[in-house]
Amino acid sequence: MDSIKMITTISQEIKITFLQESIIFNSLSADNVEAKTELLIFTGINQEFELNVNSRYFLDFIAQVENNEFEILLNESTLPFILKDKNFITVIMPIIV
Repeated sequence: MDSIKMITTISQEIKITFLQESIIFNSLSADNVEAKTELLIFTGINQEFELNVNSRYFLDFIAQVENNEFEILLNESTLPFILKDKNFITVIMPIIV
């Protein structure tokens, strides 16, 4: 995902905000530098949901999948979540900020 790669030039730690019709990626940098990008995609999520993660784990997963279609299985922003495609699955622990 190019959106995540752009943010990692500023910070490895990112905030991902899921909205009904988009996903927003923000840097979580202690410096006064900020990066933000938005991916327009229908998520079907009715209420805003935020995750803080180390982008490396997301990028490692994306490097393993054959196409850009995968599932994100979420419960709460402070609990581990699952990234899954037809051949690969990974569990990621969010960062507590």
